Amino acid sequence: MININKDELFPIGTTHAPHALQGELSCSFTNTVFDEEEAPFFVLEMDEIFVPFYLEWYRFKTETTALVKFEGVDSEAEARELAGKTIYLPVAYRGMSEPEDLTLHDLVGFEVVDRQAGPLGHVTAVDDTTMNVLFVLDDGQLVLPAHDAFVEQVDYENRLLCVNLPDGLLDLQGK
Repeated sequence: MININKDELFPIGTTHAPHALQGELSCSFTNTVFDEEEAPFFVLEMDEIFVPFYLEWYRFKTETTALVKFEGVDSEAEARELAGKTIYLPVAYRGMSEPEDLTLHDLVGFEVVDRQAGPLGHVTAVDDTTMNVLFVLDDGQLVLPAHDAFVEQVDYENRLLCVNLPDGLLDLQGK
């Protein structure tokens, strides 16, 4: 059995409700690298274990949503068990995209290091629900603005995000 670790993965979307009775799922995507590189599977976290689910077929409905059918998921009940999960791919697929094609969501998993404060944690999510996009570090322990003015360097090879945060920003969050 292959052991998959979260640091070997990057998020590309989310599963939603079953679409029909034969196991199809509606999914939304923040990154379509799987389509561009023909990834044969997605990885979902099931009971704290990362499990590959092989694609039987998929069909885009819009630029960011698709219907997905996994091999061996053949009923609405089976598909419902997979609803609400983050969809991951191995980081090897990220390397196939050009850096200019990557989005802020591709920085999930990167370590954040501030010029003054040093290591701050790892990006665990990107909150883009408001006009001010935020990096969420260590599952909400720290939230930082995802703004170009604060980002000094993105080192894709070493998965490192170097920032220079304004004085006092970390104090506001008790850090």
